[in-house]
Amino acid sequence: MGPPPRQGTCSHCGNTFDYHQYHAGFSGVGYMYCDVDETVLTWSAYSPIYRKLIDRKVPWALDEEEQTRVERALKPCPNWGAVCVQEPAAMPGVP
Repeated sequence: MGPPPRQGTCSHCGNTFDYHQYHAGFSGVGYMYCDVDETVLTWSAYSPIYRKLIDRKVPWALDEEEQTRVERALKPCPNWGAVCVQEPAAMPGVP
């Protein structure tokens, strides 16, 4: 059994929700949240596509220009939102 859930506040509707954190360890995984729904995008720092955009830099160490470069290379979210590095998490089910 893991730790108890934490509580967050939705950046879109202001309601609170429970969540569990996931620690990817030293896996080189980056993540971004959608700006209109609860979609989360994850990717590997070892992905050839990511490496073409950003050479040999882990996702959490990107500067603002590099973050923008990654964001612009992505397709829209399922609800036509934008996936953004700095976007806070949204409550599940919030459009």
